Amino acid sequence: MYETDGTITVTGELAGVDPEELDVLVFQDAVAVRGERRLPPQGDGGRYHAPHIRQGPFRFELALPSAIDADRVQAHYERGLLQLVLPTRAKADGR
Repeated sequence: MYETDGTITVTGELAGVDPEELDVLVFQDAVAVRGERRLPPQGDGGRYHAPHIRQGPFRFELALPSAIDADRVQAHYERGLLQLVLPTRAKADGR
């Protein structure tokens, strides 16, 4: 997670996850990503003995350091990296 004056950027490694298997839930103060990683089927009837790739359903949640504008979120998924660009809300000046 990386924050600038106007955005929070979250980048997550999701190698091997089909983008159709991803759900991104955005709230004002948190973001949640859930999905499922499946190993490719082997056509020869064999089975995996020691896969070093986590598989199955997953979910992770991050509390955000600032309130965001959920209507302007951008998501990019390329080559196994999910990047969320979350514009922060303008802070009230207290007047």
